[in-house]
Amino acid sequence: MKIEISSKKLKELLFKKEITEIKKLKEEIVDLKTQLKKVEQMAKTPNCQRCGSPNVIKNGSRPTQRRGEIQKFKCLECGHRFSTDTSFGYRMRNQEETIKQALELRKKGFTLSEIAKEIGGNVTRQTIHRWLQKYQPPTEEKTIKIKQKNQYKEYDRTFKIKI
Repeated sequence: MKIEISSKKLKELLFKKEITEIKKLKEEIVDLKTQLKKVEQMAKTPNCQRCGSPNVIKNGSRPTQRRGEIQKFKCLECGHRFSTDTSFGYRMRNQEETIKQALELRKKGFTLSEIAKEIGGNVTRQTIHRWLQKYQPPTEEKTIKIKQKNQYKEYDRTFKIKI
């Protein structure tokens, strides 16, 4: 028993088959895109800070005065709620520009008291000292030598020396 198919009919069948294959490929692409979005979302959500579990979901956001909205998260394992804001000036009361200005003035050789007077406001020299400890990049070690009982000892200039 022979089945004869005209070339026109054969082209139509091949065309229909290609269309169904294309539709299947499109569905697979959509599935892969959704899986990729899930993986990206998992990569963006941090592990819990308390128990280390990766089962963390977004749980709203909190407004800040200078950095906009900060995403909050909730751990599904232990119920811990946290945010991952570690930007420059995190938990600092002063503006980022003020801190940068203090660092620049220190590079120019100003004393801590002079910087505090220049900046004004509620910024004290102790505050500026903490900023320098936290944000100033490490420079070449500046040491001084102190003669003590015919021995020389090297001390870092950032520490107070008691003799």
